[in-house]
Amino acid sequence: MFLGIFLTILTIIVILLLIFLFFYPEIRTYFERKNYRQKVYKILYYYAEEKDFLLINNVAIDKDTSFDHILFGDKYVYIIKDISYQGALYGNSQDKNLLNKDQKGQITKIENPSLKNKTNIKSLLEKLNIKDDSHIFVSVVCCNNSLILSPTIQKKEQGDLFLKVKDLEKTIKEAEKDKVMTLDSKGNEELIQYLKKISDKNKE
Repeated sequence: MFLGIFLTILTIIVILLLIFLFFYPEIRTYFERKNYRQKVYKILYYYAEEKDFLLINNVAIDKDTSFDHILFGDKYVYIIKDISYQGALYGNSQDKNLLNKDQKGQITKIENPSLKNKTNIKSLLEKLNIKDDSHIFVSVVCCNNSLILSPTIQKKEQGDLFLKVKDLEKTIKEAEKDKVMTLDSKGNEELIQYLKKISDKNKE
């Protein structure tokens, strides 16, 4: 009798394991998509706490201009857009649209998040009446780790980053080592309060 129960339990475990392995890609995709944006926020939050940087999230400047995260570092202001897709992204970093090929082979045209982020930054600077001659404001597009990026999209250039979430913190740390003028911390605090005020008003 004991052997029969044991074999039944073992059979159930094997069946559940086979089901899990069969649906593993879908299960992984679900949890990655569910937790991705929270993961980006946590990386930025703990890094900001560690370095005593200022961080503001979900900033709405107007109906057409919004930002997922803005991190005020010692050397740069990082304007961060987080995206999450499955499969791969193809195209050129300067293309208006990119192609997303999912795991089933279906291809979808999407707006280039890098160009969109830079357009939003330009609108923000115009609204704030700021000339960014020193390239203080850095555009950062951060994607989920499982997304395959073509070499023509993934980049780490001055003022323009397109990378995976696993590289986010270390890339910012490297940028903060640049031998450039340190930002005015008081000015950063005043700016972040102003942005919060605008964002709260637009969200009402």
